[in-house]
Amino acid sequence: MTTRRDFVRISACGAIGMAAVSESLERLGLISNTAQAAPSDYRALVCIFLFGGNDSNNMVIPTYGSGYTAYSSARQSSLAIAQGALAATAITPNSMGLQFALHPAMTGLKGLWDSNKLAVVANVGPLTDITTKTLYNTNAAFRPYQLFSHSDQQSSWMARRSDIRTNLGWGGLTADDQVSLNGASAYPPVTSLAGNNQFNLGQVTKPLGAAPAPTALNSILALNGFTASAVDAARLTAFNSLRTFDAGVPLVNATSGVTQAAMNISAALKVDPVVGAFPNTNIGNQLKQVAKIIKLNQTAPELGLNRQIFFCSMGGFDTHQDELAAHTNLYGQLSAAMSAFYTETNVQGLAGRVTTFTESDFGRTLAPSGTGASVGSDHAWGSHQLVMGGAVVGHDFYGVNGPNGSVFPDHTLGAANPLDTDGRGRFIPTCAVDQYAATLAQWFGVSPVNATAIFPNLTKFTTPSLGFMLPAF
Repeated sequence: MTTRRDFVRISACGAIGMAAVSESLERLGLISNTAQAAPSDYRALVCIFLFGGNDSNNMVIPTYGSGYTAYSSARQSSLAIAQGALAATAITPNSMGLQFALHPAMTGLKGLWDSNKLAVVANVGPLTDITTKTLYNTNAAFRPYQLFSHSDQQSSWMARRSDIRTNLGWGGLTADDQVSLNGASAYPPVTSLAGNNQFNLGQVTKPLGAAPAPTALNSILALNGFTASAVDAARLTAFNSLRTFDAGVPLVNATSGVTQAAMNISAALKVDPVVGAFPNTNIGNQLKQVAKIIKLNQTAPELGLNRQIFFCSMGGFDTHQDELAAHTNLYGQLSAAMSAFYTETNVQGLAGRVTTFTESDFGRTLAPSGTGASVGSDHAWGSHQLVMGGAVVGHDFYGVNGPNGSVFPDHTLGAANPLDTDGRGRFIPTCAVDQYAATLAQWFGVSPVNATAIFPNLTKFTTPSLGFMLPAF
């Protein structure tokens, strides 16, 4: 006879067991196609998240006749950048034949554009499905979860889908898919230089949080208090012995495993490689540390990874006021750091194996908020992103054609614009984050089939790969 208490206990164990089996099967589905010998084609993805919601309307600007007229009319004199100030950063996408410009502070990225190493993905954002203004206004299912909320839209950019709240990140899941290609390396495939975040969270891999430069690599996770003296050697022996006790207790075993992993990583980061010059800014120091880890990975047998993902970030993009001055500073820092990073990957012979890209909470209204010289813009939706690297099909714009027949949205405000949701330039994205991220993930090595496992809504969109990446070389 089974008692009520036994029944509840057995049922609970069964539920836990089935959840574990389900999770294991999902993991297997993500990594089964990659169970093979580790290749020699190193690849790395470097995400730069622009926290606060980047107003990319002033990062990529139409300068041809009607395009600039619509832009300047919508932005008004308080936010529009004078056409004459855009000559030094003029760009002409290969597929469009119309002239645009990067922000005047982005001279470094202008050079990479001219060298075919930089591309723009236009009007991209979280989408639950292909969305029109009518669907947006009449059906809540076509609005991303908590649209216009900073934290929720940051999650939508980092997550595997935009229609519901999820905990895992597409960076971590992409690393999971390729985990077998890293062999037996104890070093994590995902490293964050900007703290904890959802982007890095997978089911299998455990991300490492590392301090940016000028912290030396051999100072990260350093085991302090153990010198070469006999006393310290004896203490280290005792410490290692203690970690063997109660190994059968799950919590103790897990704690000891984390400690051992930290010690293994510390041993792997035993030198601090010398890399080229980087600007002494926060994003410059983050990318400098990424460059050092990539360089050490080529020589240290304790690393030896074939796939790595890095997360970096910049703050300050919540520009409700003083936007023009803030952008000159922020874009100048971003451009200088990204161009220095590309130069370093080129020196290391890995420019075609490292791809750097931007993400941000959302775009911002084309129309300004407030009046006067210190105005800014408000939370919006679709925005433009930058992709940089030797494997990028650069010197062009990518995305999905909108109602105007172009990947770049019409800047005319009002009811006549089918993408303008409210007359202020909150544009409906024509390209989903799923498509943008899946293109990067597939360059990283994820198969098209596994891409649909990572991004379950990808099949709703007609172009699962946007074509801005070449095979790694």
